[in-house]
Amino acid sequence: MKKNLLTIVLVGVAIINMIQAYSTELLQDEAYYWMYSKFLDWGYFDHPPMVALYIFISDIFFSGELGVRFMSSIFYSTIVYLLWKLIDIPNKKDHLKLFLMIVLSTFLFNVYGFITVPDTPLLFFMVLFLISYKRIITSNDWQAYALFSVSIAGLLYSKYTGLLIVVFTLLSNLRLLTKKEFWLSILGAIVLFSPHLLWQINNDYPSIRYHLFERSSSRTYRIDYTTKHLLNQIAILGFTFPIMYFAFFKNLKNKDLFQKSLNYIVIGFISFFFVMSFKGPTQAQWTIPITFPLILITFLYLTKNHKSRKIFNKLAIVNLVIICLARIIMANDGIIPIQLEMHGNKQWVQDIYKETKGQPKLFVNSYQNASLYSFYTNDLTGAYNSFTSRKNQYNLWNFQNTLANKNILLIDGHKTDNTNYIFQKKEKGMLYGVALNNFNPIRDLNYTIAEKKAAQKGANSIEIEIYNPYHHNFNTDNLETLVALKNKTNQTLHTCKATYNTEDNNIEKNKSIETILNFEISEQINLKKIDHFDIVIRNNSKMAFQKVNN
Repeated sequence: MKKNLLTIVLVGVAIINMIQAYSTELLQDEAYYWMYSKFLDWGYFDHPPMVALYIFISDIFFSGELGVRFMSSIFYSTIVYLLWKLIDIPNKKDHLKLFLMIVLSTFLFNVYGFITVPDTPLLFFMVLFLISYKRIITSNDWQAYALFSVSIAGLLYSKYTGLLIVVFTLLSNLRLLTKKEFWLSILGAIVLFSPHLLWQINNDYPSIRYHLFERSSSRTYRIDYTTKHLLNQIAILGFTFPIMYFAFFKNLKNKDLFQKSLNYIVIGFISFFFVMSFKGPTQAQWTIPITFPLILITFLYLTKNHKSRKIFNKLAIVNLVIICLARIIMANDGIIPIQLEMHGNKQWVQDIYKETKGQPKLFVNSYQNASLYSFYTNDLTGAYNSFTSRKNQYNLWNFQNTLANKNILLIDGHKTDNTNYIFQKKEKGMLYGVALNNFNPIRDLNYTIAEKKAAQKGANSIEIEIYNPYHHNFNTDNLETLVALKNKTNQTLHTCKATYNTEDNNIEKNKSIETILNFEISEQINLKKIDHFDIVIRNNSKMAFQKVNN
């Protein structure tokens, strides 16, 4: 029994994770990533494609929630096994129970035992990266560099923050820069990652634009962004955090190259996102990579400190009890009076599906609702976001054009005078449906500014060309056009109504027209704050699409 304890525990944990995965409704983002898997590509608006591949493979073996989470359930146990293999102290088998107690009682890491988000494959490739790096500094063989190259590409294909793991490890050992094998492995990683880079180029760098410029462009700093970040570093560990961070503090004096890399990863992630908290809110899972170094550091510390081990075990038991209760609550709606994110989604989706009888629909300003609806009905449905809302993968998909000239239903979280349907989403949430006849998508109308001009107070006129790629004619009289005045961070400060000045406002299919766009900027607007303006058009559904910027 003792000899096979690790195998028994890991198999048992995998089974428990699969049961949890099967019995717990999807998180909103999991449904979104499930949509990714239905359109496999080398990249997506928000993330690289590894999470989509995870779900695609899971879906081969199972359906439903387990068809999203099967790979995560299996790979969690694989990750724990690989972490165990990373430890090379002579008497480590005598401390197997301690290792399992540390791993299984770490709060956030346990969540990734059954959910599927980009962090899930990130953790798998991180442990491969640590294994390859340790082999490089101990044996320096070509197999280690090959694995190093593959693991770096895997990190980047999982999540862009995977690059930070590589950077902080490199900073801990700058001598790597003098080795040609290192540069060859980096070159190999770039080659492996090049399909995604080409995807970014071909799609005008949507992920770079979003994560670096658009994500928090309109945020005003609040002190709770920073305090929450610091509290998250406690929450991801649970009640064992005093021992784990004390072990880390003691490990800072360790001169071993591998231990030094673990220290740098912890310091680097906490510091990096501390700085990022001044730009906008951070999330707990963004620093999930620090859990592996802390687990390994804590294990080595507790094998030598019997008194601290006793305290840790007591705190770990508290963590385990909380984790078990939390998992039961996740899988069972109604145990507590508060509905969690994964509760009640299947019900409201089925209610809408039955009441609308499969009518084509678009969800407004909620890629989460569209994704949940698509998953629980298997009726792939689109989402539309207004020009002031956060862009997402639905901006790149072609759902809207497939609904051209059809009678559709717009589902929004705001009630209007034209509301035809009222749906109870959750305990305190409502959704409203508006029937729209003869829907005309306008997303692909192509606006080109002939000559870029600076906006000025009073009357403005710009020459534009409009190309109609659709198989039906358009008339600019049916388009409401706005000019959105924006600052350097792309935040909309003002909008102005615009009109077309042309003899023929009809745009024939697959043809272009040249026209003048007129708009007026109020004297009260401070032009010093305006960096550029966007042309925004609305169709008969009042959907607004940002077309070009000046």
